[in-house]
Amino acid sequence: MLMTILLAAAATVQSFHVDIVDLAPLYVAIIIFLASGLYILRRTPSGNAAMAAREGSGQRLGHILVLTGLFYFMAATAALGCAALARTALPYADTMLAAADRALYFDWLAMMAWFQASPRIATLLIHAYAAINWQPQLAILLLCGLGHPALAYRFMTAWGMCLLLTIVMFPFFPAVAAFHHYNVDPAQMPGATAWASWHLEALMEELRSGAKATLDSDALTGIITMPSFHAASAILLIFAFWPFPWLRWPFLLLNMVMFASAVPVGGHYLVDTLGGLMLALIAIGTSIAVHGRGEDIRLDWKTIGHQVRRREAGLASA
Repeated sequence: MLMTILLAAAATVQSFHVDIVDLAPLYVAIIIFLASGLYILRRTPSGNAAMAAREGSGQRLGHILVLTGLFYFMAATAALGCAALARTALPYADTMLAAADRALYFDWLAMMAWFQASPRIATLLIHAYAAINWQPQLAILLLCGLGHPALAYRFMTAWGMCLLLTIVMFPFFPAVAAFHHYNVDPAQMPGATAWASWHLEALMEELRSGAKATLDSDALTGIITMPSFHAASAILLIFAFWPFPWLRWPFLLLNMVMFASAVPVGGHYLVDTLGGLMLALIAIGTSIAVHGRGEDIRLDWKTIGHQVRRREAGLASA
């Protein structure tokens, strides 16, 4: 709701036109996910054992649909909100961000030279960077599918809170990313995949100058440099998978690499990732305050097997 209000206010103040026709398919799909999930969740459980078993599965599916709809609603609305807020009078913050890196004794160009000279590590970081495309959906499926929707909503609360904080900070630190600031040639980069990072100056100039005054599907692009939501999402995903003792450490390692990849692959300054880290911790603390700490999800395979056999017996007698 806050993101919707923010988008509407930003679009109005900055004189943007929202292309409803172009965005309609996306938001209709989101509405279908939300409506289908809410319909399933509102169904009345049956006293019949077989129907109750089906109902339990239906409830899990309902939560998955609702959370998936919420996830894509927040992602789309946040991207449009950023595009509207990009039209700020503040100067680009790249010089300040680069100076902050130097104050932290971080040599961005030396890091990039090492990255270019290490193709295997570069490939690893590129794949880790892309892991943001599937991890949130997997977390939702596992948390809800294993019967812990409260933890899934806790994760989504943290995700939404972090997105909101990122959007609010974005207008104060408009930037065109380190790739442009340091004049890095894409041809020198092994497997340059973060398209928006290489074209961020053109995207930002169109939005800031008013050349692009329509919010449509083309605006669904990440344009935030500081703070890095990619880095923040790595921390949030560690939080999402932490309740699973059997997945905790693999996803901790994966997301530590994804956090690090935001600099060489995403074109962020080091200080961007630290800003993302701070926002993620604030968002996680807020979600824990709202939803509680929760408990570890341990899989008792004997119990699961017994429940499956009992369910099959109930279905057979229905």
